[in-house]
Amino acid sequence: MIQSSDYMRLSTDVIEIIKATSKSPHIRKISFASVDEPSRKKNFTLKQSVTFSLKALKALIRRIAFLIDKFDCFINKYDLSKRKLSSLEIQSFCKKSNDVFLTKQFRKSFYSYTSFVDSEGAKKQDFDLLLRVSGLCIEKGEILNSYSRLGVLSLHHGNNILNRGGPVGFWEVFWGEESGITAQILTPELDGGKVVSRGRIRTIPNPTANSANIIRHTSAVLQAAFAIIASKSFFTNSSNHKFIQELEVCSRNIFKEPSVILRFFISSKTLFNSLFALLFIRIPRYIYAKYRNPYEKWGISLTKNYNKRLGSWTRIYPLNCKPGSDDWVADPFFINLGGIDYLLFEYYSWSKRKGSIGYSRINHFYSEDKSDLQISSSGILLENEYHLSYPYAFNVRNESFFIPENNVNGANLYRIRKTDENVLTSVMVKNLLKGYCIDPTYVRLKGFDYLFLTHLGETGNTLHLFFCKDITKDELIMHPSSPLCVDHSLGRSAGRIFIESEDENIIIRPSQIMKESYGRGILLSRYKVDEGECRLLGVQKKIKPPRGSLYSHIHHIDHLNGITAIDYK
Repeated sequence: MIQSSDYMRLSTDVIEIIKATSKSPHIRKISFASVDEPSRKKNFTLKQSVTFSLKALKALIRRIAFLIDKFDCFINKYDLSKRKLSSLEIQSFCKKSNDVFLTKQFRKSFYSYTSFVDSEGAKKQDFDLLLRVSGLCIEKGEILNSYSRLGVLSLHHGNNILNRGGPVGFWEVFWGEESGITAQILTPELDGGKVVSRGRIRTIPNPTANSANIIRHTSAVLQAAFAIIASKSFFTNSSNHKFIQELEVCSRNIFKEPSVILRFFISSKTLFNSLFALLFIRIPRYIYAKYRNPYEKWGISLTKNYNKRLGSWTRIYPLNCKPGSDDWVADPFFINLGGIDYLLFEYYSWSKRKGSIGYSRINHFYSEDKSDLQISSSGILLENEYHLSYPYAFNVRNESFFIPENNVNGANLYRIRKTDENVLTSVMVKNLLKGYCIDPTYVRLKGFDYLFLTHLGETGNTLHLFFCKDITKDELIMHPSSPLCVDHSLGRSAGRIFIESEDENIIIRPSQIMKESYGRGILLSRYKVDEGECRLLGVQKKIKPPRGSLYSHIHHIDHLNGITAIDYK
């Protein structure tokens, strides 16, 4: 059994698998199967001696490339550390662990033929699912479909639409494409498995860092796969719906280990680009930052006619955000209090290097002038020692609330009050969740309150869902479909959820497009949500600045009472 003092001896991918199986509420019992690899004793000949020398030289060059990558990671502060297992995760895993079974295996070329030694005893266990960890090649044996109800679940550390083969994380950097992880049920046909879950991850332009980042997403993708397999729709979706949702064609050959020359070239090129950016961009920007803000400056614009050009919308400058100021605003949310429309937003103070939650009153302005809205009575609604942003505001049960992103301080629910002087104040109602909760996004459907949010101990691309009957009183429960996905363009919310059909429990959820970098656009996706299952129906629309646009980034949208707001830079 794994002890807390021994976990560092395990490989990173095994640690991630332990995390996934210990956290998932759908995994209740774990058994182990041991695979003894056949011995391969050969006589050492002169020809093999020459081959060994060439392999040693290649290994040396790869080692140099790896050290170059590590230096590049140091310059860019890429994380190569192994995630730790918490004591609770180890206890949960040990509690679920049960028997150990032996297997026998025959190998031929790239293929393995595996079965249990005690075949009848294994069948009596009535396993739901086998999970491939290691020890199998291209499997064609009985283990594929004779010992479990659903077969063998396997992870491929790459998006199998773009990349089949290895090594992990290299070819995505070479081609400049997205990375990913694919969870699939194995079949005897090579690369013909049934895809259960596919995580899409932004590529880090460093082969070693990208590989570590991909593997770090293993736990979240595996948990999402467990949730999908446990759902009703995994078995009941119509064949046409599954065909439309899953149809993707991989048109490339299987990737193999790159030549040592190519491996060394990519690492050297990556380091050169980083050094150039460090000397001519990052250091000058760091020096300039002592005096002014050289980094991102987001802004907010409002309109009652979203068909107008963005340049004709009303750009707001609340608090100290004057044109040319180092401060900026983002993440707009509308709220109506006593018949008056207000706008809540993140107000970032450059001097304090952190955000707070601000508000402005919206004045409807009817004129032939281009501006159709004005703001007044701006102020700070909430400020504490943490960076605050994303003040998701909503009315429920005749009261007004908001849930801001509160850094590592969890997700907290605040009540909004308006004084006789139209000044807004906030009072904390309760802590909803602990941990790092990014972009908490609320919606109410058919008597249930739902809260979408990202991260919560997993990676920044992992979308979670919680629910309860009354968010102001009840404790939030993790939804059976959580985590919903691991995705660079679906993982993070981008504004208010819109209800398309309350009768059919269908919502439109905005999310941030982060395939290339932060805030490159917005996706509007349709979900079917109830207390038993949450399922993505498809992407409805993409909002992304075209080439030649006045603004290159958009990452938030809200619409309420005929007013639309976006933020951009």
